[in-house]
Amino acid sequence: MLYIREPLSELANTIYKMGVQMRVIFFLPESISDERFQGLVELVNSQAEAVVVQTLEDLTHKLRQPKHDLAFAVLITSNQEELTSLIKLGILLEDLRIVLILPDREGDTITMGHKFYPRFLSDIEDKSNTLELVINKMLDNLNPNRKTQVQVTPLTFKS
Repeated sequence: MLYIREPLSELANTIYKMGVQMRVIFFLPESISDERFQGLVELVNSQAEAVVVQTLEDLTHKLRQPKHDLAFAVLITSNQEELTSLIKLGILLEDLRIVLILPDREGDTITMGHKFYPRFLSDIEDKSNTLELVINKMLDNLNPNRKTQVQVTPLTFKS
C-alpha cells in the first residue's frame, strides 16, 4: 500500500479549515521545574492543544493514540536514563516532528539525541530564546492565519 503525505503547510491548512485543533505533546518530567518550559506550554496552548505528560508510560499511551492531529512533540530530558528510555520508544516516535532538549552537551548525549532526527536540538541549560522562536515558527506553519512577531534577543560576545 502506498501512502502519499501532503506537505505540512497543506495538511495544516486542510485541518485548520476543518476546525480540528492540533495537539502538541510535551514530555516534561516532574524532575524539571523550569518556568520557561511552562511558558512554552502556555504559548502552545494559545494556538493548539498542549498535552503535558510527565512519565514515559503516559507518553507511550499518548503516542499509541491516532496521530492525525498531532503536530509535533517537545521532549525534555533531565538525565541520560530518560533519554535512553525515549530511544526505546523507537517506532512510536517515527514520522513525528520532534523538538528535543537534552540534559547536557556531552558528545555521547548529542549523538544519542540525533537518533531522533529532531527538527531542533538543544540542551536544558540553554537560556536563549531560540527554543521559543522555533516553536513559534512551527505554530505558524500549523495555522496559515498566524504570523507572530517574536523579539529576537541579540547575542553578546565578550572580548
